[in-house]
Amino acid sequence: MLYLNGEECPEPGGQADDPAEAPGQPDAPPDDESAGPSWQCPHCGEMVPANFDTCWKCLAAKAGEPAADANQLLAETGEEAAAPPVAPIQCLRCGSTAIIPDASLVDVGTLRPIEAVVFGDPQAVVFKDRQYTEVIAAICGQCGHIELRVTNPAELYDHYLQARIDKQSDKRRGFEVVMPPPTETR
Repeated sequence: MLYLNGEECPEPGGQADDPAEAPGQPDAPPDDESAGPSWQCPHCGEMVPANFDTCWKCLAAKAGEPAADANQLLAETGEEAAAPPVAPIQCLRCGSTAIIPDASLVDVGTLRPIEAVVFGDPQAVVFKDRQYTEVIAAICGQCGHIELRVTNPAELYDHYLQARIDKQSDKRRGFEVVMPPPTETR
């Protein structure tokens, strides 16, 4: 006699009297009509058969969140989860989705990237404590509108805030350096 989870199982090759009562035996898969319509995965957009609760492609549940064991399953197979679909970028001026998203801007004379700079100490003569970042553009292929952005905005903003804190601290300690106005030469 064989046992599974404390219940008696039929001998190998034998048949249980009632297949529904046979422990460890999966139920017959529902036929397509009784399972309902297929559903579209909200994470990757793949069409998934109705009898699946989890997307076969990205392992997201019907509600869109990854299945609880998705990372473990992917690690075992050596695969990576599919990235969520990216919404198309729209031009702020005309609404077109014909966008060149990460166009580099270069100085034609030097062929170097155009950069934005934040000065930590703009009054300093030599050591201005500069923080640089590359400027990139999104260009509309329909109306030509250009939207600029920097590659590391958080670092740039943190540098700006730190410079303000340092300047306020210097004022409180009486170390404010005031540059004289430039003299006019005739």
